[in-house]
Amino acid sequence: MTSLTVQFAWNTVGPLALDAAGKLAFPVVQRQPGLYRFLVGTDPEAEVYVGEAVELRRRFQQYRTPGRRQQTNIRVNALLLAHLQSGTSVDIAICTTVGGDIEGESVRLVFADKAVRVLAEHAALIVEREASRVLLNAL
Repeated sequence: MTSLTVQFAWNTVGPLALDAAGKLAFPVVQRQPGLYRFLVGTDPEAEVYVGEAVELRRRFQQYRTPGRRQQTNIRVNALLLAHLQSGTSVDIAICTTVGGDIEGESVRLVFADKAVRVLAEHAALIVEREASRVLLNAL
């Protein structure tokens, strides 16, 4: 058997809001790869959406102004707008560094590698599910 451990931490970047035109207004983030989490609501059983991006700032812009053929972006945009319009808070956290070890040996995992981002994203989804949060990714 092979053992792999993934270590990451969320850093809160701020709340999602609506601008004067009623569009999603994301906190400013760097142009870098990483994970992101939308935490919808504040109770212990808050809903959550987790994703990965090669460039976080561009990913948030895609949610703000989805193209006609970007079904996931359209769905997430509508979901976030509905929550904000109903008065439900949406807090955003990101993760831009990840660590790990294989068989007890420390390894450098780099988010520029799609496989690393997807591995960390799936690890984050498992953590959120184990915390009894509703995963909006599956809806």
